[in-house]
Amino acid sequence: MDVFGIENVLNIITSISILAVVAVGLYIIFGLMQVINMAHGDMVMLGAYVTLVLTQAEFNFWIAALLAALIVGLIGGLIERGVVQFLYKSGNLSTMLATWGVSIMLQQIVKLIFGPQGQFVDVPIMSMTNIFGVDYPTYRLVLLMICIAILATVFFLLKKTRIGLLVRATMDNTTMAEAMGISTKQVYFFGFIGGSALAGFAGALLSPIANISPLMGLDYVTKSFLVVVIGGVESMLSAVGGSAIIAGIQNLLNNFMDATQSWIIILVIVIITTWIRPQGVFSKR
Repeated sequence: MDVFGIENVLNIITSISILAVVAVGLYIIFGLMQVINMAHGDMVMLGAYVTLVLTQAEFNFWIAALLAALIVGLIGGLIERGVVQFLYKSGNLSTMLATWGVSIMLQQIVKLIFGPQGQFVDVPIMSMTNIFGVDYPTYRLVLLMICIAILATVFFLLKKTRIGLLVRATMDNTTMAEAMGISTKQVYFFGFIGGSALAGFAGALLSPIANISPLMGLDYVTKSFLVVVIGGVESMLSAVGGSAIIAGIQNLLNNFMDATQSWIIILVIVIITTWIRPQGVFSKR
């Protein structure tokens, strides 16, 4: 088995990029509010289902994906206004249980509407691209480039704009940010919308190459939290680095063993890493 063949390498990089988009959304929410959002993976699931519905209504796939990100972002805003905003001072356990309840509710609603069976969206680009003598799906290459563009855009917004300054100030010291006149409640609200929209867009991009089901978000919420744990929450680059570790190792291991065994090894790695670097591998502290 040629583990390091061009096709496997591209598959690994694509998996890392998708997970990074989802994990950066969680990084924004967790870094801002210290909210353990158990419904974050379900934003991925909702993005995939919104894309499914819109493409079945004969919307162009790319327009459907953008609308999915917008709609899921608005759903995230409703969750923040309707549930999370009342629990900021109650601690992580309260927000975890509340968002877990929201997650279960969303899964059951989707299951009632669409059923438990898997569904698929037609791949918008059917052609293959020859890379170093290997034919590789063009859509996956486009997906990879879009994910890189999204990550670069978010990095620019966080580092070079006033919006990013407000977000980073609130992340660093909420009390000081409020003393400086920053409306942290608004930052929380729009941060939750942005993080949810990123997850929803990732779900939309995944919809042509993944099995769309009510439980598809469970895998991504688990991986995203592992990314935050192993990478740290010091910066967005920590989330990207954590995604490279988690998705990279898992995809490599899947070439040699089944998914259950690879998950066990990943969890062992996370436990050891957390013991050695509890603040995260990419933290400067």
